[in-house]
Parts: sequence; structure tokens; C-alpha cells
Amino acid sequence: MTILAFKGFNPDLTCRGFQFKEGETYEHEGPVKACQSGFHAVTMPLDVLKYYPPAKSVYHQVELEDVDTDTDDSKVAARKITIGAKLDPTGLIKAQVDFVFKNAKPVEGATSKRMNTAVKAEVANGAATASGYSGAATASGYSGAATASGDYGAATASGDKSVATATGYDGRARGIVGTALLLVERDAEWNIVGAAGVLVDGKKIKADTWYRLHGGKVVTA
Repeated sequence: MTILAFKGFNPDLTCRGFQFKEGETYEHEGPVKACQSGFHAVTMPLDVLKYYPPAKSVYHQVELEDVDTDTDDSKVAARKITIGAKLDPTGLIKAQVDFVFKNAKPVEGATSKRMNTAVKAEVANGAATASGYSGAATASGYSGAATASGDYGAATASGDKSVATATGYDGRARGIVGTALLLVERDAEWNIVGAAGVLVDGKKIKADTWYRLHGGKVVTA
């Protein structure tokens, strides 16, 4: 079975002294064991940052076959790896957003269409959605997804590897370090005029700080 994963490299596309090339497929000879042998990658995009820091690394989407999984995070080892397209930081964040929403599941009491209501998803992979006017959604579990799609909505990602999405008019989002924010800008007639995804790194994008998209730029709210 082939699975999709994400791998970090040195800028010259080497990893532990092995030279890779985009579009090529490689096979490991011998046993495959996570954290010990084989070609390593992660299935949750942002986990790759733990092993390859953004300042001196490049990232690629990869396909893996014959994998062994790790128990600490989403790291896997594979017998065969195919090096796919390069991902810039924005692409990595988008991949994380897609991953979280694909794997997130609604939990009881975590969805509301009423105005001025607050919902929470406090379990791993939980999804919280507030679609009413001035609604608030919080995902505090590991790899959670919080979405505020109503006007003036607010989404918070307070769990590790979570995503906060604000898609309504004048919406805002915040998160802890390591989470991703997806922001949409709309005009007064609710037309989408811009969209952006950012990683909360604690430096350029600060933790526990509200952000919104205004004039095509991510600004504090």
C-alpha cells in the first residue's frame, strides 16, 4: 500500500548523507524500523518541523511503500520512497489544514449555527464549528480543527498540531505555537477578496494573539 507523507531535507536535497532527487524512487535494502532504518518521513505535515527547522531545510511531499510506524508522533519508516513536489511554508501549512480537516471528526456539542454561541472540541482530532453571527470555536485537543464561518467569528487552536480557520466577514483566528491559521478576507457583500495561511511560530506570528486578513495582509485584530 502506498501512503502520502512529508519529508524534510537539507537545501541540497540530502538527508543523513544520502542524495535524493525530485521525481526519483529509492528502495532500502534490509529491515525497516521506525527511528532505526529505512527512509523516514511524517504523515502529519507540521511534524516535519520537529526534525528539519524551516531556516535551513526544504520540504517535499513523498509517497511511501511498506512502512513501519512510530508511537511518538506521525513518523514512519519505509522500504520505498518516491520524492514528490517541493512545498514552500505556505504549501506545508495548506497540507496541514487539509490533513486536519480530513481526519477531524465532529464531537457532541461542538457545532452551532446560533449567533453569539461558543463551541469546543476537546478530544484528539475533534472538529468545532461555529457558523452563526459572532460565534466562537475552539479546538483544544491534539490535531483539532476549529472553524468560525459566521460574520465576526473567532476560531482558536489551543491543541498541538491544530488548525484555526476564520472564513466569515471580519473573522479572526489565534493559536499556540505550532498551530496553523487559515484566514479569509471578504468585502461587504461577502465576496472573497483574499485568503492566507500562516504558521504560529511565536516570532513573526505570535501565540495567543488574534489575527485577521485585511488588505491582503495578515494583521493583528
